[in-house]
Amino acid sequence: MKLTKMLLIGATLATTTLTSLANVQADTAFKDVPANHWSYEWIWG
Repeated sequence: MKLTKMLLIGATLATTTLTSLANVQADTAFKDVPANHWSYEWIWG
């Protein structure tokens, strides 16, 4: 019971942390790619 509770808490913390980090990275723009560069459309869709 104690092990199950610790695993559940650990999984919840890991999921929360990794989800937050993914959201921060998704919002980060590549500032070194100018809008008129050939790869801009491929990167940003």
